[in-house]
Amino acid sequence: MSDPSRGLQNLNGAARLVAEAAANLRTIADKATLRRLRLIQVELKLIEEQQQAKLSRATVADNPPSSAAGKATDNASE
Repeated sequence: MSDPSRGLQNLNGAARLVAEAAANLRTIADKATLRRLRLIQVELKLIEEQQQAKLSRATVADNPPSSAAGKATDNASE
């Protein structure tokens, strides 16, 4: 799969486009389309939050605690 941060950037761009389209539709008052766009906005926000959580978990996995912190944790558990 591609870089998670790039995917997040793409989602942010898509969310901005949907928000812009929703703003434009408010001026022409197409209520059914506006409702669909609002649902898409919510879905994109949920996907964005999921991607951000995955990116955060990947960052934590790539950067384990320092050996001193790990040693302190090991000593505390003994």
